[in-house]
Amino acid sequence: LQIEGPSEGAGPTIDVEQYMAEELRKAAQSDQQRLAALRRKDLDDFLLLQISTIADRAVYIAGFSQQGVVRFLDRGVDAGHAYLLFVLLACILSLLPSLLLSSVAIFINDAQGIRKKAMSIRFLVTSQLLFISYLLSFFFLCLALALMGYACGYPREAWITASAGAVAGFLMSAGVLAVTRHHKAALAQFSEESDTQCSPQTLADATYFVKSRSGMVSNLGGKAGIFSSFVFYNLVTFSSDIAAKAGENTLTSFFLALNALTLLGGILAAVLDSVITLWCNDLPGVRQRASFLHRCRFIITTCQSGFFFSLVCFIAGFGLYGIIKYTPRSFIPLSLACCSAVLTAAGILYLRTQDHQARRRTAGKPYKN
Repeated sequence: LQIEGPSEGAGPTIDVEQYMAEELRKAAQSDQQRLAALRRKDLDDFLLLQISTIADRAVYIAGFSQQGVVRFLDRGVDAGHAYLLFVLLACILSLLPSLLLSSVAIFINDAQGIRKKAMSIRFLVTSQLLFISYLLSFFFLCLALALMGYACGYPREAWITASAGAVAGFLMSAGVLAVTRHHKAALAQFSEESDTQCSPQTLADATYFVKSRSGMVSNLGGKAGIFSSFVFYNLVTFSSDIAAKAGENTLTSFFLALNALTLLGGILAAVLDSVITLWCNDLPGVRQRASFLHRCRFIITTCQSGFFFSLVCFIAGFGLYGIIKYTPRSFIPLSLACCSAVLTAAGILYLRTQDHQARRRTAGKPYKN
């Protein structure tokens, strides 16, 4: 495969093998991680997956971070200035990956052949920096959540959002560190050549395991980010929209706690889903990915639990909205929330029953693809 210059005298032709050999030689002298990435045949597909995983979710973070900026009222307290700084940093650091990675996707999809490979190589370091920016936006969002009660006019209830922000920041950091450690352990356990050295049945079992486990966590973070972004508005405007009308009582505090817990579960699901998906696809070998997902089974369960916990708190908070804000009180949101909870529980029970029957009927029978 060769690419010629755009016109006569524009330069010599570029040989693909020669170009890749030169890039591998440069990477071997500087960065072992980049060297492993360059050896991948699907480097452009990996970058596109990273873009689709991060860019869409970063938009939601930027959107509700802007709500936190627009609805902020300066009350002359130091916590308010710190809150404004953190929420602005969260907005900026989430806008960068959203806009730049979307532009990268346009350039990579527009290129072909060696140009597509070359652009993927050039964008590799940029995509890694934007992924760090994406994670930092969540970190600053947790800091802003911890200070939100003091900055947004409800200091008596500030311990609720402060606790949610602290727990979200701690669990998010611990989860990212654990996933990174499992990624390194999977790399050390199996080499890239291990897929060719094992039996076909072992490779088929590993492939099936990777598909099943990665499907359990895929896209949970994107769904959690949607409804979590709505409750951020409720947290920022709690003093003016809720406490000013209904007062600060047990019911309004419970409503505030439900919204804070919704955001906590959404942040946890979004971060863990993103990190597990990207680190899994960063591993070139099937057995490496299977080992990684096996080590991350507790974190995958935590991600799923965070998603469903956030969804339950979101439905419960929606049910209280008509009681604490509307005058006269409206029980329509509460009725709809109860119906949603009953239908969701019935659907989950039905799925569990079908899964149990399928396991019982296929027990002891070999799987054939």
